[in-house]
Amino acid sequence: PEPVGDEISWSRNRDSLLKQLNLLRSGLETARMPALRYSSKILGRLPANTTFFGSIPNLAQYLADAESMLGKKMEANPQLRSLWNSHLGAIVEMLRGGSEYLGDEIDITASKGEGVVLLAEEKQPGFEEFLHKKGVPLKVVHNGGLLLFGPEQGAVEAAAAQLDSRFPSKPLYARIAGSYREGAGMLIWADMAQQSPIPGARYFSVEQKQAGGRMVASATLGFDGPRTGIAAQLAAPSPM
Repeated sequence: PEPVGDEISWSRNRDSLLKQLNLLRSGLETARMPALRYSSKILGRLPANTTFFGSIPNLAQYLADAESMLGKKMEANPQLRSLWNSHLGAIVEMLRGGSEYLGDEIDITASKGEGVVLLAEEKQPGFEEFLHKKGVPLKVVHNGGLLLFGPEQGAVEAAAAQLDSRFPSKPLYARIAGSYREGAGMLIWADMAQQSPIPGARYFSVEQKQAGGRMVASATLGFDGPRTGIAAQLAAPSPM
């Protein structure tokens, strides 16, 4: 991607916009992302047929801090205030408000042939009423202290019925648990055994987290046995 300064070099307002952007950036650096998670109360309860798993930290406090910082910056700067879109503000407020009903992490899961379902621990009651007031049409199911919700009623109900069905005995669970042991920020894992477009490919993972004061991101494609096709032309992993 081009640096923002180059991408908007055509604008007669370039210098003013970059100044506002730098003001925002310096303020957002004071809003800290949630700490890394080294375990999950939800992972072991997932349906045994889970083939896709995603996890993000609950960003309620981060969004509240960022919203507060943005408010102070805009009050002190008419130029910045004129750039802020009220619709954007409403989205940020809805995300922050919804997160207050949920636990420390929000997980996303799917099984082959089923729709996406989100799971989180219930921090306080009222999540369904909040969604209804905001006009967000999601099906919500309560099960053993967990909230399961998503756009497809059948998928949510099926996932709720299959909780605690021995997912820890599955190879995918072991892979995900290994990522938690190393500290998880944003995390995605997929078991591609039955639907991989790449012969022999089994697991795909993406991780992004803040470590040592900087953002670290990685993506991994794992194979069952020797690689075949184009992937076989790659050399074995080795130190750089």
